[in-house]
Amino acid sequence: MEFNIEIKPIANQSIKVSAGGARWEIILKDCDGFMVSSIRKDGIAVTDGIRIVYGTPLLPYKYMEKGNFVLYMDSSRDRAAYQRFGVDQFLYYIDEEGVNALRSESS
Repeated sequence: MEFNIEIKPIANQSIKVSAGGARWEIILKDCDGFMVSSIRKDGIAVTDGIRIVYGTPLLPYKYMEKGNFVLYMDSSRDRAAYQRFGVDQFLYYIDEEGVNALRSESS
């Protein structure tokens, strides 16, 4: 299962979504020209200020995931930029099967 999570072209935002049996809050922030994310699961912080990199899941460690979040961009040369959110950069939740496929592609 995979689904798009609406993000807006604004510098700092917080998105709440239910996925994989949990309630998530994803905080996206502009940090002097690059984007970072902080994630809470069921109200508990699991990451804080992790840089968003093309094709890399936002939850950085396999043990954290039964699903994950990825910012898809038009090309790997792009960097996450809030001005392009919803235009050619999109946030997706992907289930465990999708995460495993993504990780095997990048190996």
